[in-house]
Amino acid sequence: MNKRKRKFYLIYNQRFRNWEERLTMLSEAATERNIEPIALESESFDYSKLSELEAGPDDMFYNVTPFSHEIENILVSKKVKSFFTSPSIQNYIFSTHQLDLSLKAANIPIPKTILKGSNNKELLKNYVEYLNGFPLILKVTGGTLGVGVIKIESWESLVSTADMLSSKSIHFQLKQYIPNNGTIRAIVVGNQVVCSIIRLNPENDFRCSAPGKSSIIEAYSYSEELEKLAIEVSQAVKFEFVGIDIIQGNDGNFYVLEVNFPNDFSIPANFTGVNVAKFVVNHLNEK
Repeated sequence: MNKRKRKFYLIYNQRFRNWEERLTMLSEAATERNIEPIALESESFDYSKLSELEAGPDDMFYNVTPFSHEIENILVSKKVKSFFTSPSIQNYIFSTHQLDLSLKAANIPIPKTILKGSNNKELLKNYVEYLNGFPLILKVTGGTLGVGVIKIESWESLVSTADMLSSKSIHFQLKQYIPNNGTIRAIVVGNQVVCSIIRLNPENDFRCSAPGKSSIIEAYSYSEELEKLAIEVSQAVKFEFVGIDIIQGNDGNFYVLEVNFPNDFSIPANFTGVNVAKFVVNHLNEK
């Protein structure tokens, strides 16, 4: 009797950038290992045909783009191998607040953060003092690629911005500003950093990604200290394949800004020449 070929279920959504490149890289890496890639587009997935989804513990899956948690839940319930350190999807971190709390609980260095901003002036005075004064960063919840990240230079600017956002019921965080030259993106697969890049801050902008501006990207040689930190972050969020955004302050210390899972690994892969998809497939195959 022929042995059933292992399947790699790749969930994706065409609304997200570089989805096609990520999907192609992973499909090619799976095929090289004689694993059958099966693409599941979340917006067109037919839930009436769940019985035809013959997935099981010998298979594996990855959510190539954000969201699509319904299909993730289905595959987790079938005990399909994934990057979750626990078979329960309840360990998945869905919000920025939960992520910050998880990192803080694991003693991961992050900029001082006020999880929920306010336009209450007494609270704002306390927050400014806690965040070491101005400038500080205001970050709108749900922003992306630098949109909604504002550098606040004065009390007047903070009060007026907080009033405007609160009047529109827009949630925001306040963060300590740490001067830096750019943001490092470290890609962790399993217990190793497989590659890293740095997005340099463009001239006259503190953000490495900003609308209408091209990111200046370079390959980055990571140190043992940074690799150790990145692996600790991966363990803290209970996910074994992450893209971690880290800055190095003028004091030489590293601070974690964001943890992305899923992550757009295609950009670091292209800039470093590292076949990240191969590491991904090998890790799940061994798991």
